[in-house]
Amino acid sequence: MKLRTIKKKLSDFNAFLHRWLGLISGLVVFILGITGCIYVLEPDIKNVAYRDRLFIQPSEGTPLSLTELTRIAQDTMGDIPLVSIQANTAPNRTFRANAMLFNPAGTHYFNTIQVYYTVYIHPYSGKIVYIENTKHEFFNIILYLHYNLMLGMVGKYIVGWSTVIFIALLLSGLVLWWPWNKHMRKRSFRFGWKKTTGWKRKNYDLHNVLGFYSLIVCLILAATGLVYTFSWFNQGYHRALTGNALLTGSRPVSDTTVNITSPEAPLDRLWNRLQLEYPDLSSVFFLLPTAAQGTYIAYIDYLEGNKYKEKRYHFDQYTLQELPFADHFAKRYEDLSVREKIYRQNRNIHIGAIYGLPTKIIAFIASLIAASLPITGFLIWYNRKWGKKKKSRDNEQRTRTKERRN
Repeated sequence: MKLRTIKKKLSDFNAFLHRWLGLISGLVVFILGITGCIYVLEPDIKNVAYRDRLFIQPSEGTPLSLTELTRIAQDTMGDIPLVSIQANTAPNRTFRANAMLFNPAGTHYFNTIQVYYTVYIHPYSGKIVYIENTKHEFFNIILYLHYNLMLGMVGKYIVGWSTVIFIALLLSGLVLWWPWNKHMRKRSFRFGWKKTTGWKRKNYDLHNVLGFYSLIVCLILAATGLVYTFSWFNQGYHRALTGNALLTGSRPVSDTTVNITSPEAPLDRLWNRLQLEYPDLSSVFFLLPTAAQGTYIAYIDYLEGNKYKEKRYHFDQYTLQELPFADHFAKRYEDLSVREKIYRQNRNIHIGAIYGLPTKIIAFIASLIAASLPITGFLIWYNRKWGKKKKSRDNEQRTRTKERRN
């Protein structure tokens, strides 16, 4: 078999895979692209759109204790238990408490999260600033659409494998795009549109040219997203990056055999302790124990919206002793190696926050282009399959009309 024939067959097979894999995964990739570009700017949009609930005018005096603020939130929610709170060091931020009823046997978002509210409280006066129905809040819906299409574990794996297919499409698309001669090179890197250029040609160029220029960023966004879907990919990515296995272990539990009496004002004691240990922290997010063996889990945040410096603690709910655990967030960011720091930055890389607004804009544009690729690709396929037939039928109709007139 001649080399040219082999190349032709490989090229045809690549085009076949690109076409049908694109049709199979197109809708999911579109959803991921749209929700991704919205979620990239979520903190910035929230700080403007939700200003009245997130921020307050700083008051003189001392803020109320976390114990008192948590009591106010629980009284407001009634029988719906609080699952977490967030305390801030900034004097112009509200105290936040989350209340939720969760159904672990649920199969999709709406029957898994039965009730989910966020209470925003003025930390100095104890006044309720806002009660948010977080279950139906816009950005929470966007997050779960992006994470699992709101379809639980089934949706999570649909998203994961669609992302794998998207990576394959990017690489096969690069092969299809590759300019093999001088004439193709002139048309592959830019939009050579004229006044007479038809919409089909423009659509073809949008698919190819934008796909090429967004290729690297889209590959990075897709690969970093797979970390949150497949444990095997997460393990392999960590080992390839750092040379070490990813630390994983069971969550520590409180010792119910020593003391089953809850200490006085545990949240205030932990809050004061963490502030002394980390004078530059911006906030602490506490997950509250909901069972007898549950623990207080504290997430120390230095930079709002940037989780890479986050430090995690587990505390026994009865003794408030720190409990050891195996996790990559067990270490301080400053104590990590360079490669471990890159792994810790995975979330920031995925949402484009690694270098602030400039990289957010890049991630936003790349996500928007990713969302457009299934649309422009579908139009290319449709026009090639049915466009010529429709044009032929139109020509036949015009010919018959002329014959009748004559």
